[in-house]
Amino acid sequence: MSVRLILVYLIIFLAPVIINYGFLSWRGPGVNGDLNSWIGFFANYLGLIGAISIAIIQIKDQKERDNSIELQSNRSYIIAQEFAAPFNLKNVITSPNSRLIVNDFYNDAEEFFIAQFQSSSSNENLRDFLGNITVQFYKFSHSGIPDVIIDCHIEIKVADSDNVRETYIVRSNIGTFEKQEEIFIPIININYREITPLNVQLDYKTIKGEQMRYCYNYEQKKEEHLIIVDGKTHLLHSIDVSDSTWIYPNKINR
Repeated sequence: MSVRLILVYLIIFLAPVIINYGFLSWRGPGVNGDLNSWIGFFANYLGLIGAISIAIIQIKDQKERDNSIELQSNRSYIIAQEFAAPFNLKNVITSPNSRLIVNDFYNDAEEFFIAQFQSSSSNENLRDFLGNITVQFYKFSHSGIPDVIIDCHIEIKVADSDNVRETYIVRSNIGTFEKQEEIFIPIININYREITPLNVQLDYKTIKGEQMRYCYNYEQKKEEHLIIVDGKTHLLHSIDVSDSTWIYPNKINR
């Protein structure tokens, strides 16, 4: 029972006391009708007000429940995977609308690899040369009933695997994200031989305007889905993936 409904019942309960001491214990000039008539009138009047008030509150509560169910049914949930693949995704099977995000790290790496290609004596063309270089990406997709999510902001914290263990952030703003596509974000850094993702976060809105967040923490081995309401986060799902390991057999040689 909602607080508003409790207040309505409380007012109805106290109304006879208020009427008795506030109206019926004295007689105003020009008032027509005897005491019993006024008691009958107030009883019917209060009953009508109570019925209308309860109906309004119940309708509003039902509308809020329906809105909550609608928000939940229109949520989309993120699927994120660390992904090793050729620099230009050569021979990687993707959906037709998939995107490779060209960020500063990708541009720097491309310039570096092109310089290597130009200084080499390889008989390969540039596309094949880049296709033989394996780098690290993060691949994102989403699932749910809606076809799109919007206003998507991705932040990936990465560390080099050497003793120095410096960290850097890979950020991408990808706007509209369709359910049929996959987003590949390169996290390569040519300054380091090996790198390790530390934390992944994707903020987005559903088509109903609900603000959501996906988080994956490598150190805690925890995957979380959250909603953000008035700047405060509320946990929807938390998944412990510490015992989860797998490979993709069809992608080992790509």
